[in-house]
Amino acid sequence: GDPMAMAALRALRPALNHQRHVHRAAHNALGALGPTVCAREVQISANNIKTGNYLEYEGKLCQVKNTTHVKPGKGAAYVQVDLHFVMTAANVKKRMRGEEKVEYVRLDDAEEWQLLYIEGDLLVLMHNETFEQTEMPIEAIDEKQRAFLYDGIMLKIASYKGEPLGVDLPHHVELEVVEVGRELGTGSGAVKRSALLSNGMSTTVPGFVEVGGIVVVATADCAYVKRA
Repeated sequence: GDPMAMAALRALRPALNHQRHVHRAAHNALGALGPTVCAREVQISANNIKTGNYLEYEGKLCQVKNTTHVKPGKGAAYVQVDLHFVMTAANVKKRMRGEEKVEYVRLDDAEEWQLLYIEGDLLVLMHNETFEQTEMPIEAIDEKQRAFLYDGIMLKIASYKGEPLGVDLPHHVELEVVEVGRELGTGSGAVKRSALLSNGMSTTVPGFVEVGGIVVVATADCAYVKRA
């Protein structure tokens, strides 16, 4: 969020654009996320699958949304697994024998990337350590959280074999108050009022917060945390 650093980035934008187009010609945008998460695959039995696990099933990465162990009156017990295929967003129910082996994918921590700027529906990103540059569709960010994006924000991106799994924003961001409403009665004696923030979202702030003030809000729900 340093204004001088952001100004320098804007001045370098033509050179960055040239580098990005060269990079795009050499790699598929989604397949070039630099140092990918180091994934280690091990076989586990279906009985040991847990909700939230990542699996490679039929050659595709998927996340387990739910598991149900079924013991019918007749026949062998089985596990019904609800799978969400990451790349296609398809949701599929699979029935597996309890001893059936599946490929469990263990993922390391996500990598940090800096958002240089947004161009159309693309996020132009730079890796925090290698300075490699790439881009991702803005759809990778939850629609409710896109309003918190700004040039220079640090994002955590997990990937698998070059494909992004998801993007995590910081838990808190600083925003300017551009408009405040009338005081709201809370019943507890504390004075609060509505506030319009510089990203276009609204929140409720203490009565002492004025227009032009910088506040810290949570990216999960835009709730006021404190004055910056």
